[in-house]
Amino acid sequence: MSLQKAIEMSAKLYQCRDQAIWLQGPEKFQNMVEKWKPTFEAVMKGDSCNELQALTVLLKRVKQQHLDSDGLLAHLLTAVACELSEPSLPNKPNVERQTALLR
Repeated sequence: MSLQKAIEMSAKLYQCRDQAIWLQGPEKFQNMVEKWKPTFEAVMKGDSCNELQALTVLLKRVKQQHLDSDGLLAHLLTAVACELSEPSLPNKPNVERQTALLR
């Protein structure tokens, strides 16, 4: 893969994550990450791979089982993989504290 292609793909991963955080809010997004984290960890352990490689495995499974007719699950999994790979949000207690300060 060329460097330019890798940079473009990275930008798309960050964009998916940023969109998910914007749509759901930091607290709900963090809850979604925690919900999907065991699934990613199981794939990473079983396939001896990292978060992004686990994402490709999960996306293939989703496609094979026809679970994502509108693409939202793929978008969500991509956002979660990006967050697991390179966290942007503080740990959950801090997110809740920050959300409370905004109210």
